Amino acid sequence: LVAQDPPPGLLGYLGKTPLQSLGPALGEVLQRKDISERDKLMIVSRLQDVGTPEVKNYLGDLMHMSGEKLPAPVSRAIVQAMQEIVD
Repeated sequence: LVAQDPPPGLLGYLGKTPLQSLGPALGEVLQRKDISERDKLMIVSRLQDVGTPEVKNYLGDLMHMSGEKLPAPVSRAIVQAMQEIVD
């Protein structure tokens, strides 16, 4: 992923590719400083739309491993998504 590449290309795989395959790339994008906060929030929103227990677990793991590296609005969006995804 190059700095100018919009994350939506990666998002096209959500729901079609196993999250375990996409997870590392999504986590990397969410932590990058050259990706806009808006795009990061879009990623969290799309993950929430998928809304599976697997996504909820992924978001929990992401917060545990990378929470301090994420912008505050992104962390808040992740916590909110986790609360709204039904187990």
